[in-house]
Amino acid sequence: MDRSRDVGRDVGIVLGSFVVLGIGAGVLWWVLAPTASFTKVRTGGAMSEIELGIQFAAVGWYVVIGAVAGLLAGVVLTWWRDRDALLTSLLV
Repeated sequence: MDRSRDVGRDVGIVLGSFVVLGIGAGVLWWVLAPTASFTKVRTGGAMSEIELGIQFAAVGWYVVIGAVAGLLAGVVLTWWRDRDALLTSLLV
């Protein structure tokens, strides 16, 4: 009975840390990433080549922030939860 309570607590901590890390990464991306703008034309919207570069830069920031956050979460949570190798692999 004690083991299932420990597993449930560990799952809750891992999922909670993922939510907090995801919210923090989203706010960081919102602050750092440049925003591209569209030009309204008769048939819809158009984007210049410079604006496409800005949009690509925003995607680049998204990838960098996500990779760093994922690596950080994986290392910290694996270090914290090293009692059961199978559960650690499933959680992280």
